[in-house]
Amino acid sequence: MAYIINMKIRGKKIVEQFTRKHSSARKPIMHWFRVASSKNWENFSDLKQTFGTADLISKNKSKYVIFNIGGNNYRLITKIDFNGNLIIVKIAMPHAEYDKDKWKDSL
Repeated sequence: MAYIINMKIRGKKIVEQFTRKHSSARKPIMHWFRVASSKNWENFSDLKQTFGTADLISKNKSKYVIFNIGGNNYRLITKIDFNGNLIIVKIAMPHAEYDKDKWKDSL
């Protein structure tokens, strides 16, 4: 019998700090949490079926998934271990800050 293990999410503290500063992001990010934690994605293609606007980037030999949140107003930069069913939130930011590309230096 196969067991389905839903995605676990780490980095909630990053999100909590971000939503304290950007209260309008709280509801859409909590929606993302509910949806993402209910899934069992095997790969990026599976994830794209749920979050069609997600992007995959490579930086320093690592791959990151970027989620558009709240009607493209916010970004969540994550690292995902599909085999371990784990999402690690690395950065949460407004779209305007994302466009400046400074976040890439912290990956």
